[in-house]
Amino acid sequence: VGVVGLAIIIGKDIHSKKLGLILGFLTAISTSQVSHATNLTSPSMVGIFAFVAIYFFVRYIKTGFIKNAFWMAFIVGTSINIHFQSIGLLVLVPISFILGRNKSLRKFFYLVGGTIVSFIPLIFFDITNNFFESRNWIEYILHGQYAIYIPNRWLTYVGVYWPSSWIKVIGGIEFLGYVVPILFSIFIAINIFRKNLSRVMFGLIFSFFSIFLMLRYYRGERIDSNLIFLHPFVLIFTGWVVAKLFRLNYVMGLTLFLVVIIFTLKANFFQIKSAENLTAIQIREWREVLINAYPDKKFSVYDYGYGNIHKSLPLVLFLEGKNKIDDKGMKIGFYIATSKTNFQYPSILGSRGGYQILNLDATSSAHISMEGWAPINTSQIYKSTVEWYKGKNL
Repeated sequence: VGVVGLAIIIGKDIHSKKLGLILGFLTAISTSQVSHATNLTSPSMVGIFAFVAIYFFVRYIKTGFIKNAFWMAFIVGTSINIHFQSIGLLVLVPISFILGRNKSLRKFFYLVGGTIVSFIPLIFFDITNNFFESRNWIEYILHGQYAIYIPNRWLTYVGVYWPSSWIKVIGGIEFLGYVVPILFSIFIAINIFRKNLSRVMFGLIFSFFSIFLMLRYYRGERIDSNLIFLHPFVLIFTGWVVAKLFRLNYVMGLTLFLVVIIFTLKANFFQIKSAENLTAIQIREWREVLINAYPDKKFSVYDYGYGNIHKSLPLVLFLEGKNKIDDKGMKIGFYIATSKTNFQYPSILGSRGGYQILNLDATSSAHISMEGWAPINTSQIYKSTVEWYKGKNL
């Protein structure tokens, strides 16, 4: 919701209040933005930080206020730390230096400093984890990117991949994925020919096409959730096209705007109508059964063979939300009850052949571990994620 307000400000800074309102409206109903805003995934935050980075980029190019350069670089680096897809946003740093109103050494240090400061946590992690991240980067650059072949013709990239990706961001119907980019290219050519392209729009367009070329030569698989960092560009350019068309011909502009709105809302309606998180419903029911059966207890959760984490970890999360997780709490075990895993522990809920939660509290932790039960409390998740390297000869 905050991003919508930010989009309005960005549009106003780029051109006018009209562009701001158009961009804000497109952002509010964007199918991809709505989808990622309501899903708990690591790339989702990129959708916020990418807009913030663009905001400071636009503000710096327009005003020359040097602290905006620092915050832009810092936000870009932070976004990369959240998810590596954002590494494409690094192009904003040199482009802002080139297009900025001054090219002083101070400005250079603000840009570099903002980037480095944002990477301090990752640098610390890398140093204290036997350079795990940097060694993986090197491995990918030298070998990993060549391990899998993915067809990537220019014709497919330009004529199929991008129209499809564009329409998934703004929502709507397939032909808009061709119409809007074509109009965008035409308006760019016209404005360059007339020397009427603002410094800010030139910076955004140049940044986008730099990323466009980078993605063309990226050898990995391109999935929708890894393009969230480009959402601001797609929405800004779509809004710019609508605003330009309004100015050229009011009826044509209004028609395009209404077509985008109608078909995007239609896509959102079906997405919202069909959205149902069955796991959340199921886990919420299990949590209530546990809390009602043992209202004064906290729980220490185990997963048999660590093979059911798609259900057991959400259970830990939901119990943690009610402050019902404790490493010294009542031991309970989560598994699929089959003939191969016929435990004699008391059953709390579930039945043979399906998911079952057992009462392991009368058994020692050592014996449970020998049977193959793995502790999955939040403390264990933290240790396995952050402190896994301790005691290992890497």
